[in-house]
Amino acid sequence: MFVVLAFLTGFPCFSSIIHTEGAQTLVYSTQTASGYSLVGSLSSGWGGVPETVVVYTTDQYGMVVSQTAASFSGEPVSTVKFQDGIAVICDSSEETVVTLFSSSGLEMWKTQFTGEPLVNAEAAADGAYMVAAGNVSGFLQVAELDILGNILWNTNYPSITFSVGGVSLYNDIIFILGTFEEPGWNSSVCIITMNSEGTVLEQHTVFSGEGKMFPRAISVVDSGIYILVNAITEENNMIGEVRLVKLNYSMEPQWTGVLSGTGWETATGMVLLADGGFAVSGWSNSIPFSESDRSDLSISRFSGSGELVWVRHYGGVSADYGLSLSAVSDGGLLVTGCSTEDLYQGWFLKTDSLGFLEPQSVQDYSSGEFSAVLLTNPIVSEFLSFVLSCTEPGVVKVTMYDTAGRSVATYTTAVTYGENLLNLSASVPAGVYCVLVSNTENQSVFRAVVCRGGR
Repeated sequence: MFVVLAFLTGFPCFSSIIHTEGAQTLVYSTQTASGYSLVGSLSSGWGGVPETVVVYTTDQYGMVVSQTAASFSGEPVSTVKFQDGIAVICDSSEETVVTLFSSSGLEMWKTQFTGEPLVNAEAAADGAYMVAAGNVSGFLQVAELDILGNILWNTNYPSITFSVGGVSLYNDIIFILGTFEEPGWNSSVCIITMNSEGTVLEQHTVFSGEGKMFPRAISVVDSGIYILVNAITEENNMIGEVRLVKLNYSMEPQWTGVLSGTGWETATGMVLLADGGFAVSGWSNSIPFSESDRSDLSISRFSGSGELVWVRHYGGVSADYGLSLSAVSDGGLLVTGCSTEDLYQGWFLKTDSLGFLEPQSVQDYSSGEFSAVLLTNPIVSEFLSFVLSCTEPGVVKVTMYDTAGRSVATYTTAVTYGENLLNLSASVPAGVYCVLVSNTENQSVFRAVVCRGGR
């Protein structure tokens, strides 16, 4: 039981909106030693061009501790964890800026690609260098930078009219995922491989002629090549669906996992999990047509063999979007995006390993000699009422924790031998709580759902 409580207080789940005066989206998040780092983009109003790149540091509850604005303006189009910080690729007017922020939000270095904008760029990191790829005037461009931001090489490939969707590095081979446009309303999904000097080794077509394909991410690991693609085809009635595809090293598909619904499903990013499965972020508007102007942030989970395990949706009456996700050391997930109820506001969520904001790992626990039994659940009165069985008299402590793992109410009371009926004032907001009852030697834990409480 001590392990469960450590999970609650050390790695809490939360949902946090970061408000600004203008419009904001959060495009990346990663775990740090004391909390999390976020990357966002700010603009002055609805539909405005992003003007400021901002990096936030938060505590473990998602509360902002500090924020730093970049020394340049523009829109972050890709981010990657690099060395001990976050590398950001930013589309800034007629140039691309690549910069590294430390885990505390300090701008460490900035590299400009003047006159050579890397539009729709993606990045990957491996060891002492990173690779950025994108499109310049319709053709492919790839660059490699070292840990100080020095450009090791920067090459244009005029014969490759290729829209980049993702980059991955594996054994010093660069894998670039993207599309070629085909006649009619079709596109082909392709993977280009290069060596670490930028020499093109091979070009492989994975899918062709099925409809419109929008690759979003690629991950290359020992077990194979995994790609994330948004697809609009006659097969799915021209409604967007998400495909997670595993390829072998001959670029042959091994399996395809599909996320589809009654409306559009859109993926924005994926992460490989410790058990070999994948988590995917995005948004869904598979909702009634009467609400067709809104969408929900979505998180989905695929097994290591491509089965869709679960899907979670979060959102309100406005359009909500999940733009990226990353894994946390406790098995949970970080998701960043935006909610549009009040302009665009940055949205940051930490879920458990099952995609829930309420810690599902908490189970009722009691020993035979020291046990607490809740009388009513959910609780609709202002009292937390339960029966506590004890083998000896003394004093017990009762602590209520919210879903973020924070202590919201604490009580101490004397008890006698045998059964004790306790009625404690539960003047807490409506929600789900973990209640710990303990003395110097024993403890009992139960979950309480409060449907009516103090504000």
